[in-house]
Amino acid sequence: MSIRYETNEPDRYAFLASIADPEDRARWRREFAMLEEDEDGKIAFAPSAGLGPEAALNRAILGHTLEDYLHHTLQDAETVAETLREAELDWVEEARAARFLTRGEVQGVYDAAACLGQVYGLTCNAFITIAYQTLGLDEPDAETKLLTDFLQEAGGQMERWGYPFHAIYVHEHSQERGRHTHVLATVDVRVKARFVRWARDGKKSFFWRHCRVATPAAVDIVVKGTRTPTTKALWQYDRVMYMTKGLDPTVTDRDMETGQLTPLYLLLGLKEKWQDRPAGVIPYLRRTGTTQGIGYRARQRLTKAGMPLLSPFTDKAWRTLRLDHPGFGWELAEHAARLDEDAYRARMLSVNENDEDARSALRDAEDEVGPLRQEDWLAVIRQVREERRAALMKRHPYEWARPWTGWWYTQGRGLQLWGGKSAREGLARLGLDWTKPRRCLTEVFGV
Repeated sequence: MSIRYETNEPDRYAFLASIADPEDRARWRREFAMLEEDEDGKIAFAPSAGLGPEAALNRAILGHTLEDYLHHTLQDAETVAETLREAELDWVEEARAARFLTRGEVQGVYDAAACLGQVYGLTCNAFITIAYQTLGLDEPDAETKLLTDFLQEAGGQMERWGYPFHAIYVHEHSQERGRHTHVLATVDVRVKARFVRWARDGKKSFFWRHCRVATPAAVDIVVKGTRTPTTKALWQYDRVMYMTKGLDPTVTDRDMETGQLTPLYLLLGLKEKWQDRPAGVIPYLRRTGTTQGIGYRARQRLTKAGMPLLSPFTDKAWRTLRLDHPGFGWELAEHAARLDEDAYRARMLSVNENDEDARSALRDAEDEVGPLRQEDWLAVIRQVREERRAALMKRHPYEWARPWTGWWYTQGRGLQLWGGKSAREGLARLGLDWTKPRRCLTEVFGV
């Protein structure tokens, strides 16, 4: 678990975040006592991740906790103690006010679920609720450690069985259950019984080994075996909606059909029975989180690689996120589109002397300077390849070929007027002007 500790040096932090190589980043972080972003994209102290020597040296020198880090950077026990006291007071104050999920926390859950389908072609089919009081735990650190250990060991066990494991979690605090965590995960139905035995019901189950308690009241596990892409997606997002029911009711956004400011929970179609239910005050430093493969950093890496994910939440295509929308399961179709886009880019970057652009560039070069040497010829080929790479990096996801109709065609007018920046940029790249509906319909559908 990372420990949040704000810094007043955003320029230094931005420089650190711009370093792509994890080993170089670890070295800069150690030499200049710099912080970096956690899985939620917040500036925080977190132990250096990675298997390289620089990351290992960081962990040895800077330690694994904020206290270790402060001792290394401040080198004064009294100053460290005062800083920790101030940080603890700040955290307590934040916790008192944090009865609801923020917009960012809710979007993080929705985007992680969308990432799972687009990148891996999977949907979550397991819902696990861990009730800490029933397990005999009452210390926040012990509770968060238990969750971290569970996710790590579950991932390792599923990998040994030959199946992927991804998870999204949300912490809550209710009068009925006390502090508890909902975990939405991928558990292949072929190992459903084995997973439940490993987690809870076996003599050496995870929760028995860690807590000496393993009952359905303490750890509720549901693994669904839905079949069609639509039913899989519907079940997943029904659980996503349940997990994010604690959204702050004062958060609003534009209705893409009317332009009116509307409570976000209504735009998302939150079921009435779940409305206005606080998630409760929790003592943890993070309300929500994911496993690494679908987390904030994983999604950012795809964006930097020129393969950004689609996000109805970012685009503000609210209708797409409602359970009554007929297009549920689009992420699995988009997974196929991403594979096709990868193949298309590989073909475009396989430039040789027979490529039309390369032949044209070679002719132009020879007309200008005469016969080319082999190294000049290779330089022209490389230039053509790099120009294509730069153009491919700028391709907006709306421009990709895909087997399904994107929401920018069905909700385009509202997105052009009030949608997110990415949606407006995508519509512009497609050359669609939804402020003139008839013209746009003719361009897109030929009517």
